[in-house]
Amino acid sequence: MAHALLKATVPMRCFLPSFIWPFLVSWFLLGGGAVVVQGQEEEPPVDEEPAEEVEEPPPEPLEKLVFIEAHVDGVSGVDGLDGTYDMKLSSDGAFLYVASMNDDAISIFSRDKETGALIFVSRTKNGENGVEGLNGARSLDLSPDGKNLYVVSMFDDALVSFSRDEFSGALTYEGRIKDGEFGVDGLDGARSISISPDGVNLYVAGWDDDALALFSRDPSTGVVGFLGRVKNGEDGINALDAPHFLTVAPDGKNIYVALWDEDAVSIYNRDLDTGLLTYNSKIVNEGRDAVDNVVSGLQGPRSALASPDGNQVYVVAWNDDALTAFNRDETGALEFVSTQQTGIDGVEGLDGAHSVAMSADGKFLYVAAFFDDAITVLSRDVDTGELVYDQSIFNTEEGVEGLNGTLTVMASPDGEHVYSTSISEKSLVVFRREIIIDPPVFTVEPLSKSI
Repeated sequence: MAHALLKATVPMRCFLPSFIWPFLVSWFLLGGGAVVVQGQEEEPPVDEEPAEEVEEPPPEPLEKLVFIEAHVDGVSGVDGLDGTYDMKLSSDGAFLYVASMNDDAISIFSRDKETGALIFVSRTKNGENGVEGLNGARSLDLSPDGKNLYVVSMFDDALVSFSRDEFSGALTYEGRIKDGEFGVDGLDGARSISISPDGVNLYVAGWDDDALALFSRDPSTGVVGFLGRVKNGEDGINALDAPHFLTVAPDGKNIYVALWDEDAVSIYNRDLDTGLLTYNSKIVNEGRDAVDNVVSGLQGPRSALASPDGNQVYVVAWNDDALTAFNRDETGALEFVSTQQTGIDGVEGLDGAHSVAMSADGKFLYVAAFFDDAITVLSRDVDTGELVYDQSIFNTEEGVEGLNGTLTVMASPDGEHVYSTSISEKSLVVFRREIIIDPPVFTVEPLSKSI
């Protein structure tokens, strides 16, 4: 019995046939169990340190343009919006002024600075209360001190002056200067006006004269006087064929002119003391800039805009359905950077691009596109000026109205609201910049990878 008991206590693995061992090892490696070797103790498992938790950065806020309201000529007492073509906000953001070619009028709206909403106040019309020179009111600008509003008309070939009540926004007619009278020249078919940042000069693009008309301004009275004109084909200048739009750079040193017939932008140097202009250069579609870059996106240029820091100039082109970015060098000359064009790299909403505006913080550009019936938004790198397509708001979207045939766009001084006008719908449309937070992204993982 002793021998039988002893034999029974001997571990059975000592008597396993040799051919069993390969199967036993394979079973172990596949996770089927564990083999205990006699005389050895298993080492206790080592506690692993918990992985350090990395906090996810908060989601980036997204700023999107949202439709608020539309004001239409003849509805709810609104008047003077037939043929809307240009508009300007007062520097305090309290009043909006709209020029209308068909109504020969300037409409005035008060603005709620918190909501951006507009209320029609009144309109000043050609032929009423002694007002003259507004036949075909095309473009307007406000003096930097807010004391005066100036309007140019393409059918009256005139520059019209108003004094402005800064509290009520009301306009008082002060007079008009007409092409061909008292030696004035360069106002035939006046298309665009821009006032220098120092408020001492006015410049007008005369489409039919192929010229720029220059005026002085007395800041204390607002009275303007004719200085002269720069004309295509004279004094060696061949860069003013059909000027459609002009703008003065923020530093006042240059003027940029969009040339419709030439598919080009011409640049002029401005004398800061006299306000007189001298030719700088011209940049032409499919030509080359000063550093030999090939230029694109300038077929049918309609409008131009310089960034607040003066480092970039942006041009929209009607025929190219494009927005083109240029760097501006120390002389004011332009260097081609890039073109955003409908149908390329996901960009849309630029068909018939007509005007461009920038938010006060320089982070966004807005384009009014006539054929797309749209306002298109591009985000902008404030350091490099680089543009990225962001969104387009079309007239066909649910809840959106008043964008059929939109021509003009501008941003409020506080950067919170955007306004556009439509020549087809006789409307004025209000948008709000709204911050949207992206929802967090959830990842679902199984509790265990083995069952």
